Amino acid sequence: MASGALPHSLYIHGTSSTTNGSQSFASLNLGTINHAPINNNNNNNNNNNNNNDDDDNISCNLALNEILHALPIAKDAPFNAYQRQRDPTCLPNTRTDLLREIDNLVDSEESPGIFWLSGLAGTDKSTIAQTLALRYHVKSRLAASFFFSRADEDVSHAGKFITSIAFWIANSIPGLKRKVCDAIGKHNNIASLSLVDQWQELVLVLLSSCEDQDCRSSYVIVVDALDECDSQDNIQIIPRCLAAVRSLQSTPVRALLTSRPEVPIQHGFSQVRRDEHQDFVLHDIDPAIIEHDISVFSKHKLESTGNNYRLGDGWPAERDIKGLSFVREFRDA
Repeated sequence: MASGALPHSLYIHGTSSTTNGSQSFASLNLGTINHAPINNNNNNNNNNNNNNDDDDNISCNLALNEILHALPIAKDAPFNAYQRQRDPTCLPNTRTDLLREIDNLVDSEESPGIFWLSGLAGTDKSTIAQTLALRYHVKSRLAASFFFSRADEDVSHAGKFITSIAFWIANSIPGLKRKVCDAIGKHNNIASLSLVDQWQELVLVLLSSCEDQDCRSSYVIVVDALDECDSQDNIQIIPRCLAAVRSLQSTPVRALLTSRPEVPIQHGFSQVRRDEHQDFVLHDIDPAIIEHDISVFSKHKLESTGNNYRLGDGWPAERDIKGLSFVREFRDA
């Protein structure tokens, strides 16, 4: 993916569709940002000057937020969106080997830029994505998350994918909010550019300019259910975009993507160098691990039922757990 300036002909003035209607980025008060100092190292110790600096910083932050919120955002896309609040995460002591391996890869300087978790229906792809997004959010290392879904029009396509990712990156990684807004000011129709150009200007250029002190830890971008995106062309483009984060020198970023192993996604990854992605096939797991996880899940469900209906301390019996685990394993075979 080439770096540098994009063709000038792409930067015609226009409007950008937002969740609240259409609004031109050029109409926002960019002057407030250009002139309001965020950090003034030449201040003396005069209290009045300090108060003025605080006022300037508040005004600047408000202006930055105004510009950021003009980006088209898919509000139901992140892992902690209201509509996802009942989505499950992995139970304790399940998927431990996989989660540990991903943790190690995220922290490794030698790992590829993108991890692809593929699996057939029922292999807990979204549960794993939800678990990892929550885990890195708690560690303040989740740069962004986007959960595709055919059931929700706003996240059934990639029209707001990159602008949403950029919005959450700006709010997650210190020092990037102003830089995202600068990019919007430079290309006020950036939301109407191609996915590749949006990714280049809103994500790669900005992350590459992040100073070392702002980006001490590796960050993670989680994208779930890419196969739910309605455009086969975009399905093929997104893996290439995500894999490009590995080229960043100053900002360690890794991307985690889940999907069914469908042909368009396989074709997208075929255009990514083999050493730039690592694949995990979720339906090709050691049967002993599957049996253990099913047993833990069955015990959890039976204990919840016992608590809800006050079935007593003897519930569930070990034979019931094993029996239910066998039935579930046989059904999923």
